[in-house]
Amino acid sequence: MSIDLDDVLADPARLLTADRTAVRDRIAATADADDVGREVFLQAEAIFGGADVAPAEFASWLHFAAVATGHEEYAEGIAKAEPGMPWRTVWAWWRPANSFTVASCTCTATPGPYTSGAGWRARPTAHS
Repeated sequence: MSIDLDDVLADPARLLTADRTAVRDRIAATADADDVGREVFLQAEAIFGGADVAPAEFASWLHFAAVATGHEEYAEGIAKAEPGMPWRTVWAWWRPANSFTVASCTCTATPGPYTSGAGWRARPTAHS
């Protein structure tokens, strides 16, 4: 089945009814594009996985990813397309999945704030 990826990703209602495997495959086969639907879909799958769930649950995943990445208008489109979502995200303070890697920081050991020097935790430091 061939899908028009740009149209599917641009319209939350179409994304909710699209074959997720086909969307995943088309995203993998295309060059990285900077569009909201792609980011939301990839975030939802990175956070919650690719399990086969009911469309309403998948809508909740997409809604969370849209809110967490600051795409409120897209989140509203998802909510309108699937009013039966089992849960909704009101707000989220979330670092997008796969955007922070060990290679992007140097970690140093520092005493933990509540351990009186007995415990250690990693603290990222900026590269110069």
